Amino acid sequence: MTAVREQLRPVDVLPHGSSTPSGIATQRPAAVKAANLTAWSLGLVSMLCLAFLAFVFVLSPLQQHRSQDLLYSEFRSQLAAVTAPFGVQAIEPGVPVAILDIGDLGLRQVVVEGTAGSDLRLGPGHERDSVLPGQAGTSILYGRSTTYGAPFGDITSLRPGQRIRVVTGQGTFVYQVEDVRHDGDVAPPALGADQSRLVLVTMEGSLLQPSRTVYVDALLTSDPTVTPPRPAVLMAPFESPTASDSSALLPLVLWLLALICAGCFGVWASLNWGGPQTWLVGVPLVLAALWGACDSAALLLPNLM
Repeated sequence: MTAVREQLRPVDVLPHGSSTPSGIATQRPAAVKAANLTAWSLGLVSMLCLAFLAFVFVLSPLQQHRSQDLLYSEFRSQLAAVTAPFGVQAIEPGVPVAILDIGDLGLRQVVVEGTAGSDLRLGPGHERDSVLPGQAGTSILYGRSTTYGAPFGDITSLRPGQRIRVVTGQGTFVYQVEDVRHDGDVAPPALGADQSRLVLVTMEGSLLQPSRTVYVDALLTSDPTVTPPRPAVLMAPFESPTASDSSALLPLVLWLLALICAGCFGVWASLNWGGPQTWLVGVPLVLAALWGACDSAALLLPNLM
């Protein structure tokens, strides 16, 4: 009786032309789709990371070099017209205020007002609550060490006695290096009423992970110039050493949205226009959005990096 029941038990019938159960056949395409989606996502993230690294270490120096050319032309015209700012009135961030020249390093940079990340991508920046170079007191200049041309990447090699030349709207001033120090080192002695000190600030460490702040102290070799009374300045948190420029978050989001829109447009154009037209119109849009996104993302890095 048991043998008869076993023979009469229903048997699963496979669809015509199929050698596997239909449930397994349905699951396999879903698994393949999930794997493809994961692979595309990882590939896209990898491409964005590579694009960011390429911008930071290859393209941002070109952008900074272009900014320096424009700033030098502007500041040279101001010097010729005797209209260069020197602190009588408040100076807007990003405005050129000096030319820094360190012959031993082959360094010649236009210094702008402000030390936020958006200012330091143009060149070295002057701390807004300190006096300008050449004036009595301590003038502080920040500079990047690895990105946007790394203008202060080599200042740690300076040695006592070497000269630093600075040109402002009040004249030309020569400083002599006193010392190179780091966080926690003994600060230089206090200045007299008729002395001027220049402090260059940057970071040092590995290429992708600077580890500590570096200070180069230099003393003016002549008498300081007239120091006008400076208006009160309130420093923002993102202007301090190693700070990130949080104001770049909104532009970053907008550029990423523009990048997504450019990608969607490229897909639509390839289906409706064809290949050549899509490449001609879509590629510049994608590159522009990608450049803006990388530039905004770079401002979230420490401002001395």
